[in-house]
Amino acid sequence: MVFRSVLVALWLSLPASAEMPCADVALVLAIDASGSIDPAEFSLQTAATARALSDPEVVAAMQAVGGVALAAVIWGDAAYGTQRLPWALVDGPAQAQRFASRLAGQTRAVAGNTDLGVGLGAALDLLEDPANCASRRIVNVSGDGRETPLFRHAQRLPLAVSRARAERMGVTVNGLAITGQDAGLAGYYRDRVALGQGSFVIEVSDTSGFAAAMKRKLLREIGQPLQLSALATGHAALR
Repeated sequence: MVFRSVLVALWLSLPASAEMPCADVALVLAIDASGSIDPAEFSLQTAATARALSDPEVVAAMQAVGGVALAAVIWGDAAYGTQRLPWALVDGPAQAQRFASRLAGQTRAVAGNTDLGVGLGAALDLLEDPANCASRRIVNVSGDGRETPLFRHAQRLPLAVSRARAERMGVTVNGLAITGQDAGLAGYYRDRVALGQGSFVIEVSDTSGFAAAMKRKLLREIGQPLQLSALATGHAALR
């Protein structure tokens, strides 16, 4: 255990381009910072995500699968580009708190239109890094709106294009829909965003319930193979 901790500490000090240890799960958090998210909501969203990541149950779930490679993308209008937190291997409370603190401390640099395709595309860029050798690759998309249909926007990347790329890559895309301004948003996320084996969408009415919803989401997507294995074992015992 001490040897593994030393390896993790050494890896965290390496440049982002260096080879990173394999993890069973690689998870990118894709967080909406478009214009419909005001500054207070953005701060609440990042702080709530950070709180969920450092929750003891979530940390235990990450440890149970041998650690999770975590990264984050903060997205909005394509014209702003995206903010990215590079990969970190999280396999214990200290690593979880370190990543959570980095996320909560992010200064917002994007706004504007809801370019979901840009956010998903940036997450897929991270997952396509040759150094990433995880067997399960997941994008966790959270947001409060539908794709802005500005077809003449030169820098815009349509959601359908990014979603087709995710399908080719075998990436699972899950959603957390903040439905306060759009009661049908969860259905939109299920039809247009979520993708892949075991994919799902969780909805929350506003950002006040975001931390609890994010915790449920993380536990479900990180621990899913363990849950399926337990279910299969239970079925076998009943035969």
